[in-house]
Amino acid sequence: MMMKKMGAWMLLALLTLVGDWCGRCYGCLEEERIGLLEIKALTHPNSFYMRDWVEYSSNCCEWSGIECDNTTRRVIGLSLLGARYQSLGDWVLNASLFLPFKELQSLGLGYNGLVGCSENQGFEVLSSKLRKLEVLELSGNRFNDDKSILSCFNGLSSLKSLDLSFNEVTGSGLKVLSSKLKKLENLDLKGNQCNDSIFSSLSGFSSLKYLNLSQNQLTASDNLLSGFQMPASGLRNLEELDLSSNELNDSILSYLGGFSTLKFLDLSYNMLTGSTGLNGLCNSTSLEEVWLDDSSLPASFLRNIGPLSTLRVLSLMGVDFNSTLPAEGWCELKNLEELYLSGNNLKGVLPPCLGNLSSLQILDLSYNQLEGNIALSHLSHLTQLRSLSIKNNYFQVPISFGSFMNLSNLKFFKCDNNELIAAPSFQPSFPKFQLRYFSASNCTSKPLEAGFPNFLQSQYDLVVVDLSHNKFVGEPFPSWLFENNTKLNRLCLRDTSFIGPSQLPQHPTPNLQTVDMSGNNIHGQVARNICSIFPRLKNFMMANNSLTGCIPPCFGNMSSLEYLDLSNNHMSCELLEHNFPTVGSSLWFLKLSNNNFKGRLPLSVFNMTHLEYLFLDGNKFAGQVSDAFSLASSFSWFDISNNILSGMLPRGIGNSSINSLEGIDLSRNHFEGTIPIEYFNSSGLEFLDLSENNLSGSLPLGFNALDLRYVHLYGNRLSGPLPFDFYNLSSLATLDLGDNNLTGPIPNWIDNLSELSIFVLKSNQFNGKLPHQLCSLRKLSILDLSENNFSGLLPSCLRNLNFTASDEKTLDAPRTGSDYGSGEEIFTSKGGRGFSLDGDFLWAEISVKISVELTAKKNFYTYEGDILRYMSVMDLSCNRFNGEIPTEWGNLSGIYSLNLSQNNLTGLIPSSFFNLKQIESLDLSHNNLNGRIPAQLVELNFLAVFNVSYNNLSGRTPEMKYQFATFDEWSYKGNPLLCGPPLQNSCDKTESPSARVPYDSNGDDGLMDMDSFYASFGVCYIIVVLTIAAIQKVIGSYHERVGCFLNLLESSVGKQSHSKSRVAHSMFSNLPGRSVLSKYLENEQPTNISWLLNQLEGNIASSHLSHLPQLEYLSVSNNYFQVPISFGSFMNLSNLKFFECDNNELIAAPSFQPLVPKFQLRAFSASNCTPKPLQAGFPNFLQSQHDLELVDLSHNKFVGEPFPSWLFENNTKLNRLYLRDTSFIGPLQLPQHPTPNLQTVDMSGNSIHVGSSLWFLKLSNNNFKGRLPLSVFNMTHLDYLFLDGNKFAGQVSGTFSLASSLWWLDISNNLLSGMLPRRIGNSSLNRFAYAIDLSRNQFEDLGDNNLTGPIPNWIDTLSELSIFVLKSNQFNGKLPHQLCLLRKLSILDLSENNFSGLVPSCLSNLNFTESYEKTSVEPGTTSRDYGNLEELFASTGYYLDDKTVLPEIDVKIAVELTAKKNFYTYEGGILRYMSAVDLSCNRFTGEIPTEWGNLSGIYSLNLSHNNLTGLIPSSFFNLKQIESLDLSHNNLNGRIPAQLVELTFLAVFNVSYNNLSGRTPEMKNQFGTFDESSYKGNPLLCGPPLQNSCDKTESPSARVPNDFNGDGGFIDMDSFYASFGVCYIIVVLTIAAVLCINLHWRRRWFYFIEECIDTCCCFLAINFPKLSRFRR
Repeated sequence: MMMKKMGAWMLLALLTLVGDWCGRCYGCLEEERIGLLEIKALTHPNSFYMRDWVEYSSNCCEWSGIECDNTTRRVIGLSLLGARYQSLGDWVLNASLFLPFKELQSLGLGYNGLVGCSENQGFEVLSSKLRKLEVLELSGNRFNDDKSILSCFNGLSSLKSLDLSFNEVTGSGLKVLSSKLKKLENLDLKGNQCNDSIFSSLSGFSSLKYLNLSQNQLTASDNLLSGFQMPASGLRNLEELDLSSNELNDSILSYLGGFSTLKFLDLSYNMLTGSTGLNGLCNSTSLEEVWLDDSSLPASFLRNIGPLSTLRVLSLMGVDFNSTLPAEGWCELKNLEELYLSGNNLKGVLPPCLGNLSSLQILDLSYNQLEGNIALSHLSHLTQLRSLSIKNNYFQVPISFGSFMNLSNLKFFKCDNNELIAAPSFQPSFPKFQLRYFSASNCTSKPLEAGFPNFLQSQYDLVVVDLSHNKFVGEPFPSWLFENNTKLNRLCLRDTSFIGPSQLPQHPTPNLQTVDMSGNNIHGQVARNICSIFPRLKNFMMANNSLTGCIPPCFGNMSSLEYLDLSNNHMSCELLEHNFPTVGSSLWFLKLSNNNFKGRLPLSVFNMTHLEYLFLDGNKFAGQVSDAFSLASSFSWFDISNNILSGMLPRGIGNSSINSLEGIDLSRNHFEGTIPIEYFNSSGLEFLDLSENNLSGSLPLGFNALDLRYVHLYGNRLSGPLPFDFYNLSSLATLDLGDNNLTGPIPNWIDNLSELSIFVLKSNQFNGKLPHQLCSLRKLSILDLSENNFSGLLPSCLRNLNFTASDEKTLDAPRTGSDYGSGEEIFTSKGGRGFSLDGDFLWAEISVKISVELTAKKNFYTYEGDILRYMSVMDLSCNRFNGEIPTEWGNLSGIYSLNLSQNNLTGLIPSSFFNLKQIESLDLSHNNLNGRIPAQLVELNFLAVFNVSYNNLSGRTPEMKYQFATFDEWSYKGNPLLCGPPLQNSCDKTESPSARVPYDSNGDDGLMDMDSFYASFGVCYIIVVLTIAAIQKVIGSYHERVGCFLNLLESSVGKQSHSKSRVAHSMFSNLPGRSVLSKYLENEQPTNISWLLNQLEGNIASSHLSHLPQLEYLSVSNNYFQVPISFGSFMNLSNLKFFECDNNELIAAPSFQPLVPKFQLRAFSASNCTPKPLQAGFPNFLQSQHDLELVDLSHNKFVGEPFPSWLFENNTKLNRLYLRDTSFIGPLQLPQHPTPNLQTVDMSGNSIHVGSSLWFLKLSNNNFKGRLPLSVFNMTHLDYLFLDGNKFAGQVSGTFSLASSLWWLDISNNLLSGMLPRRIGNSSLNRFAYAIDLSRNQFEDLGDNNLTGPIPNWIDTLSELSIFVLKSNQFNGKLPHQLCLLRKLSILDLSENNFSGLVPSCLSNLNFTESYEKTSVEPGTTSRDYGNLEELFASTGYYLDDKTVLPEIDVKIAVELTAKKNFYTYEGGILRYMSAVDLSCNRFTGEIPTEWGNLSGIYSLNLSHNNLTGLIPSSFFNLKQIESLDLSHNNLNGRIPAQLVELTFLAVFNVSYNNLSGRTPEMKNQFGTFDESSYKGNPLLCGPPLQNSCDKTESPSARVPNDFNGDGGFIDMDSFYASFGVCYIIVVLTIAAVLCINLHWRRRWFYFIEECIDTCCCFLAINFPKLSRFRR
């Protein structure tokens, strides 16, 4: 019997299969196929959606959008979603088109532009035909009134689901429709125009189960609420109601109880506040899901939600409770499975009742402020938990994750942006769960001592792992993550401090798509088999590591690769075509920046059809770029800056057909020629940087680049005016045209650039007056017009500029991205609802930073990146402006730097400048300003640079307080009438306070000491007479003096034996051209020729110099000559000994030039002759020279040439050899025989390496001088280098770098200058683990800082902090109480900031005990053996037990403290015992806490320059160890406690400038050593050492000003200087008058002066050839 049944079932199955096969063979019904083709013809014959609906295809069931019954082969589903282009206009539907489809169950007509149905041709014609139609989808059409709806839906009685979302329905016609659609269960009206009247039209849908009214115009008015009761009674089967994204308020909640069957409710994004309670909502007995996101509910909502016992899902994201989680109500929801509480500003710890939610499977607590140790919470009780997200809180998470070990269902865990801590030792190491998603990024701001989360070694189902931005210092790369997890799809380990090589798994990991290991210390090469190990690799990021080698060739054939970032490594090779993916590759982002790739640009990469972002900057790509070079149309950003590319700019890069191109960066190359107009015609281009090339010509004309926002063309040789075409660049935010040769005025249309924020025209030749339209640029915040020829008055209207922070000055974040991988694709089997995988999108990482170079106090500072948002600068220096500085400029309250130096400004310094509260640099030097310096300027608290030197200012300098106490005499020099500190000039006669002139007037009393005037006038009169006599005397002996100078010149070059030699002096400016020179050379036969410092040009080989056989000395330096590198034209000058051709241009030589010259040079100098790589090679004729004493070929690019060691071998007389920055490579080979005369060797700036085995070199504290010997830094075995305490000087090259072996570098306490060399901190120095000391030099970017903001509350986590110094910054806010928890703190220096508020009394808890943490750095463990001891002492038999030598390091930590305006530096062992608190120069208020008397171990306490009030605490007598106590410059009052005299160690005591009163402490013990300066500025104090007697205290008003300084001298120095200046002018005018009267004297005078200058220059040039290198 059983067999018969089985046989029957098998037969039935077989028949079914046969029927299905037959159906597929015969296809659909012919009637339906014809009907489908008719639909295509009437809707859109060329529709891409219906491209496979063709006549010759008989099986319409296989057409797109068609679903057929497997048995009958009739069409049951028809989807025409978006089949008809809406650009064709409105579509009136004729429903008779669907008559052939009698079995149709589902019809989709969404997004086709439907506005209704033809009259009498609606769906009513189908009522008898389409009896099975249940689903009708009409979303995204244009149904807009009752008629359009009713004309279509009559007769569809079988319809169960109707989608009318995103139409224009108002809802008034639904009431009639409800009587016709009795079976309707799902109604979607999302995104329409329904208002409150909609509810009265819905009651007729008695079968409705799902209703979506989101994104409409519901407001919960009385009309709505009255109509809401009607559908509540009519919709008795409603289960899901979506009212999100409307304007409903709390009134709606009380009516929800009427929906007795409601299970799902979404009220998100409404205006709920919870003010009316939750009665209606909590009365529901059926609700299972409630979504209330982005509401304004109070925290009490969670306390009152307990009655909803049936609730399974609760979402309250973005509600912003701003409180702690209540311990009742919500914890009673026993059936709750999903809880979303992210983004609610929740605080405090998790309540214990959380453990009661035993059914909870998904918990999201992210983006709150919750805190506490997560291991102590009750999350471990939630055994059903599958997904947990606690990211972006303040939790402490043990790195073992032991508290979750028993959660066997846990699959997804996110704890990013919390704090990982060490785990207790009793935690289990093998969890019961198997995670699929684990994310714990950015959890360790400091190095993590707890190590790597090793519990991951027991995980085998991981799909996503993200541990980025954690400091697992010293941990090796966890290669076992690949081995254990074959399902791994995404691995993010960015910036995790991993070290060592990257080890790939032995077996393939087929699912891995994303690997991000950027920002580590991974070294070695990228494995060549990476493509076979990761065959589906999609995104590969390993930037900022120490990778070497080349790009694996297999990447060229990897079709899946989309994102590749290998920037900032040490990779080097010549990139060829096969290293890159093919043209059809999916790669859209490629970044190889800052490596050492070389060769020519691989052109195939520019034709990749999907590539959008390409960064090849910072490499060594060389050669010319073809003009036919072009980019694929997909490009958005193109950066090949900072290479060695040359030639003309390729026009194809700026092709206007590339509409997506947003950025072009070709800066810092050697491109030349003009700028093609195509670069300004790309329609979508926003960023263009062509700076620092050799571009010339004028700016392009006739362009229309409307989207350009950032234009950088500085550092070229562009000329001509600013073209009118820039008028159309209304979106321009940055325009930098500095360092060019542009001319003309600033055009009047400049105000059309309304978005301009950075405007730089420095170092050009612009002229004219500044147009008033410049004042209309309201967003302008950086204006640099320095070093031009602008003139006229300064526009007062520039006061209108805001100078505020702006994001326009920095580059926008990129907008293009790509997904890491679809979350649905990665977790297809996870099941359940609500798993959210954020961060699945990968953005293009663009690191381009806009930079601006600004000048302050003759130094250049470059600002780039985010800091430019806050920079506001005006630099008008080095122009010809005249007139007064506008007083209105005092309104520029937001400006940071103002430079008006080196102009012709007159008048007073505006007193309104005291309103420039934010200013940090003010330079008014080198003008003709007069009057006094406004005293109010001392209130500028941020002023760091102040310069008014070389003006005509007079009177007293500002008071030496606040920032003005930091300015030295250099700020005031060149103003002879200024007096007072820091100048040496004493103000001899001080005006009485009552007689002073107001500051605004800057006046002077006008009186002059006549005795001084007569004395100085007599002196000047004698000078006049003697000067005229000297002129006559000199002119009389003119010829004799010229002959004397000529004889000196001849003797200086050793030519005294040639009595008939001729000397050609040609050092005049504007020397004659070539024809005159040729004529001169034909008629003369000089032995010495000097043409240096002119503008001569042409090929030197074409001159007639080869005809001068007697020539011995030739100097053509600093001209524009072209000099063939073979120097063949001079080969026959057998007498030539000295040849200088510096600062010209070396060129390739003709092939016919002789190789062996007849001369033997003694000095040869050809420095700075090749700004670009020289293809002609090295001047090899030098190999035949054997008498050379001086050779200088510095600053030439002999790229790839080996070091010319034969120069040593061939020239035993060699004395000086200069080969600086010549690009030589290879080892330094010394000669085999001594070179006894060699004194100077400069080979800096090359790639010469040294192979010494030296590992420890210490030359500290000697007197070595000169430049740093850079070769020592390339020694491959050197570990420790100490050159401190010497006299090494000069700038350190920016290319300076270190060998990878160095552990310790100390070049402190020298005379080094310039910018800090970036490559000292190169990440490739993997062993560089201990220290860099560059202190006590003159580097330009060291010193105090400008850090801002308050001290953060997390400061107590630095529990080991012993020394905390924030002095001289701009910190602000109150001191947090967490500062008092730093128990080991013993030195606290917060001076010179903007802290405010009360002084915390809890600081009395600090111990101030001795600590070894403060002393010195311990040396590393590196050691080296002395050598093979058995070999050294083979015959002695002695045993030496110490075979190693440890490096001797005596580095001491130093701290600078302030006491009584003096700075004391403590270092080394004494710091163990030092304890100090310095809160001076802040804004603290209130009283000094009495509790501070408990600081019994403190040595120094400084509270000066604050706003403290009240009494000096008598408890201070307990400070038994104190040596310095400074309370000056406050508002303290009352008496000085007499008990302080018991402080026997007190060496510094200062209470000056307070409001203290009464008698000073008794003059005994230490107080007997304090003078009146400790008490001054307290008018009510009396007693010794003050002059005020306590018997009768002098009133304050009767005091004599402190700055009165009498002088008994008979001459008033001010008067003397003034009258001397007048008389000096008379002298000059008298000489001028004499020369004007006598024509003969005038000619002889100027002729004499000219000859003297020429003779002196020639003399210097011959004797000091090094001085002639610099072209003017």
